[in-house]
Amino acid sequence: MSGAKETPRQKMIGMMYLVLTAMLALNVSKEIIHAFVSVNESMVTTNKNFDEKLEDTYTKFQNIAATDVAAKQWYEKAIEARNYSDSLVEYLIGVRSEVILETEGKKNEYYYNEETGEVNMDSLRNVPLGDLTKIDDYSTPSNYFLGEGDLLPGEAKTMKEKFALYRKDMVQLVKPRDSSQLKIGLRTDGKYYNRENKETYDWEDQMFLGTILAADVVILNKYIAEIRNVEFDVLTKLMSYVGAETFKFNKVEAKVIPEKSYVFKGNDYKAQILVAAFDTVENPDVQYRMNIDSLTAAMMANAIDVPGENGVVNINIPTNGLGVGVQKFAGVIRIRDPKDREKFIPYHFHTEFDVGEPTATISADALNVFYKGINNPMSISVPGVTPGNISYNIVKGSATITRTAPGKFNVKPTGKVGERIEIAAVANIDGKSQTIGSKIFRTMKLPNPQAAVAGYTQGALSKNKLMSSPDPFITAELYDFLIEDEAIKYRVISYEISVVTGGMSKSETFRGNNLNRDLKGIIQGLNNTNLTFQKIRVIGPDGENELPGAIVIKVI
Repeated sequence: MSGAKETPRQKMIGMMYLVLTAMLALNVSKEIIHAFVSVNESMVTTNKNFDEKLEDTYTKFQNIAATDVAAKQWYEKAIEARNYSDSLVEYLIGVRSEVILETEGKKNEYYYNEETGEVNMDSLRNVPLGDLTKIDDYSTPSNYFLGEGDLLPGEAKTMKEKFALYRKDMVQLVKPRDSSQLKIGLRTDGKYYNRENKETYDWEDQMFLGTILAADVVILNKYIAEIRNVEFDVLTKLMSYVGAETFKFNKVEAKVIPEKSYVFKGNDYKAQILVAAFDTVENPDVQYRMNIDSLTAAMMANAIDVPGENGVVNINIPTNGLGVGVQKFAGVIRIRDPKDREKFIPYHFHTEFDVGEPTATISADALNVFYKGINNPMSISVPGVTPGNISYNIVKGSATITRTAPGKFNVKPTGKVGERIEIAAVANIDGKSQTIGSKIFRTMKLPNPQAAVAGYTQGALSKNKLMSSPDPFITAELYDFLIEDEAIKYRVISYEISVVTGGMSKSETFRGNNLNRDLKGIIQGLNNTNLTFQKIRVIGPDGENELPGAIVIKVI
């Protein structure tokens, strides 16, 4: 790399180095080259899958931060983690492109256009390792990474400095008590011992001295995978802080839950006003006024006070003095701050309800939808008519209806998903059957259940925790579903696991829902490695389905 005149001894050493290079190149067999190509393909696929999983996690975190002020500061830290990681990954991709171009030259038609004499950088960034012609060259890559000592340092020195800075930046994002628990990796300090010549090497020489281009590309892609793994660990830790410093749910919002959305004149409007999922030991207070859209400070003096009990405020609004039509009211509910018990957090609300003359009412107990494959509870009531004198008629659509109690029915759709079912209320009045009114319901597919591995949907678990999990090892349950029915059960019938071991990605499909011998063997061989469960197939009331997404368990 220097323009100085060489001495005879330097020329002889240079000639011997060229001869040695040629001899070593001849010893790189086709099988080894093919192995590097295969490993690199697996690493590229793994990195792509990891990018998608990270993006999904960031989206979930963003949704939480959008409705939770306390979560916003940790989401901003997560964005810093992504920026640090993206910057370092982009640097390594640039290094990978440079060493390929330095070694391969401008003769590869995959990224070089002979007519324009230009290199397509996007193509260079994504050139397959198998399309390179000099992947067994180690002289050029070694010079690129190691240079010629302190005077002309190679790229490995810069890489080492960037790794150290990345480790420092990522550790500072989490709480000090958790910094020591992070397994960041990317270590470049210390010495490496060579058993053959009994010498020690620095990280630079250990990684890049005499390594062929194929190995260098795999090493760089392996470091990209490590960076994404660090990013995921930091992101998971930051998300765990949200539940520790705020309410135990991801959305805090004042809710008005009426017993009925339509009230007959002469009856009372009844509703519950509460903060969803709040601790029942708290006693919030509500102030409200009728016929307003928002309760301002100036209106507080004339507002109606309603004390709470067991975390719930029950409100009764008489309708005798109200007219027929839409009635609106607004107010504020105050909840004690979970971080500062001397302060209260106000949540404003506004809602409306209808007051009308008596008429027939048909309503599903959950929503104006029927889910296929299960019994959907439905109530039919007609003011002035006893429930025992109320029946039904299917005007449109396909369904089987079973009476469960006076005025109560179970509806099971038998047609296609998306079909509309119209049901009319039939009342026996003075010995005659009369159709009072009808309502249309949509037929919908049941939502997907939530899968869990050993009772967990993500996180880090020890081998012993996984191995000692009782059967079924992998489960699927429907949480927070509006219709409470013990018959809605799901059973996992197959799943696929994916894991990276020894730099290679491995996938395997298992039948059933228990922890079998083969999977135990895989888990036993893992150490601080992500084990992904995906393509989980379940069978339930609406048939067999494959659940979207994946469960990532870090085996420690």
